[in-house]
Amino acid sequence: MGDLQSNAGLGRFLVWAAAGLTAAAVQLFGISSECPSVRANEPPGSEVDAPAAEPPTATPATPAAEPDPVRIAERDRVMQEVQTLRAAGKTAEAVEVAQQLLAISQDIFGDEHAEVIGAWELLADLFYQQKQWNGLAAAARRLVAINAKLYGPEDWRVTDARLWLRDAEVYKRLSDDAMADLQRARELNAQSTQRYQVGRAAEALESAREALEITKKVLGEAHYNYATRLNDLATLYESMGDYAQAVPLFQQALDIRKEEFGETHPAVAFSLQNLAEVYHSMRKYAQAEPLFRQALDIRRKALGEAHPDCADSLHNLAELYQSMADYARAEPLYRLALDIRKKTLGEAHPGYAQSLHLLALLYQSMGDFARAEPLYRQVLEIRKKVLSEMHPDYAQSLNNLALLYRSMGDYARAEPLFRHGLEIRKKAFGETHPNYANSLNALALLYHSMGDYARAEPLYQQALEIRKKALGEAHPDYANCLNNLAALYKSMADYARAEPLYRQALEIRKEVLGEKHPEYATSLNNLALLYKSMWDFARAEPLCRAALDIRKKVLGEMHPDYAVSLQNLAMLYFSMADYAQAEPLFREALTISRQNLELASIIQSERQQLVMSDSLRRRGVIVKSCG
Repeated sequence: MGDLQSNAGLGRFLVWAAAGLTAAAVQLFGISSECPSVRANEPPGSEVDAPAAEPPTATPATPAAEPDPVRIAERDRVMQEVQTLRAAGKTAEAVEVAQQLLAISQDIFGDEHAEVIGAWELLADLFYQQKQWNGLAAAARRLVAINAKLYGPEDWRVTDARLWLRDAEVYKRLSDDAMADLQRARELNAQSTQRYQVGRAAEALESAREALEITKKVLGEAHYNYATRLNDLATLYESMGDYAQAVPLFQQALDIRKEEFGETHPAVAFSLQNLAEVYHSMRKYAQAEPLFRQALDIRRKALGEAHPDCADSLHNLAELYQSMADYARAEPLYRLALDIRKKTLGEAHPGYAQSLHLLALLYQSMGDFARAEPLYRQVLEIRKKVLSEMHPDYAQSLNNLALLYRSMGDYARAEPLFRHGLEIRKKAFGETHPNYANSLNALALLYHSMGDYARAEPLYQQALEIRKKALGEAHPDYANCLNNLAALYKSMADYARAEPLYRQALEIRKEVLGEKHPEYATSLNNLALLYKSMWDFARAEPLCRAALDIRKKVLGEMHPDYAVSLQNLAMLYFSMADYAQAEPLFREALTISRQNLELASIIQSERQQLVMSDSLRRRGVIVKSCG
């Protein structure tokens, strides 16, 4: 509720109301995936009214075996009225109607029922927005009692209710100026999100930092709202590729949440997931995996194995294994997540479409285009029906299908899809947004693959300029654009223009990601291949060896990218006529590729293995495609 920890019940109740779900489904929405930088449930901060009277407590009714459908319809109508008033900012009127909703729910289900918990939580949230701290405290006390009886005194829902009770006393003691400061922090947080969405990253950081400092001043560094602001700021840094800044902030937020909620609370799982995702982006797989697993374990125990948040955790772990080229472990996790979302959300839900999309990406990575294509098309149809043909997510689906066709060499089918996606993003975001740059980059890659360098070059350059202005020259995505343009010039044998771009991308990745990151190894690899093309073997060899060493240490000796580095170094020695050094490297690369194919054979046909083998052979100069 507002800045209170509202994941527990309000989300459950409102999702149920919007979707018309059953009581069993209500339980599944006990926690909804938090997206801290776009918290839609921040309160508007209305003026303080006179203290509220204690909310009415209806006499517990004995629930009927089957609720009266007439009473259920009445309950739904009243609930819709509460939502309408709440959305219109008429919270005082909404409180009165919410009390009616509570009484009706108690009459139908009895006082101690999961459905009634949702009504109490909705009422508590409205009391918070009205700054009726006595009402909030009374609601919190009832929630403590009901949740403790239904789920046990140590359950995370009881913890939430106790924190609401504590916060009712905290907010009651705050001065008007302090409450105004908290309202200002919420506004700054929303402003930060809006600024980042339109490509004003530096200003977004400024707003997020100010919101953090205000929250610290008013509530202190031990409060979970301070952890939320830390998380907001860390998320911004992560999205900007500044992992060194993001990691300690995510860690601090995790530590606070452990103290506030306990180590088995879903909010802790969310923080574990955030930290793991940064390590994943940094290619620190050994650090990411146990955090992802811990988050999954917490969610399963707290929410149940069929909860959508468990599907999120399964996705995260599967994506990690996919990055590690461990497809045999990734696929069953993706399929389990897909099944959960199908059962809880239905096949027409965007969340189900996302699960299909991730499974399609896996098959594409494996070279299994025959299984990837129908999944991408299914995602496209769902998003078209549910979101409309002008929605950015529909544009992403067009882009994904086009990327698949490009990988298949079917450029005639890829081009119109890329162009359609480009037009949607142009209208949705404008021509200065990074997402528009992503579409320009994707279309440029297509023309690059077709050998149509005249059409590729201006698109690469336009994408480069957009990212420079929107993200700055120290952002990894800007380095990707430099890399792509350099690769184009290399393909054109314009080495004089390619070299400084490759070197600039190398320096950015060195500064932002560090010298142990696989993306830095990619830059070393690309520069080495440029020198090889120039017959400058003396400069190429140490770069090839440095890239090989990084990939060996970070990715391991079984990773396909390590095999690529072995192959590149072998090709270099082959070009130098140093066959004695080339042969063992070729043999080692071949052995790794065969072993990867054997592992993949668990879930691939022979034809799919041949496609994957061809993909491994063709990996060399790496250009980056953004969706």
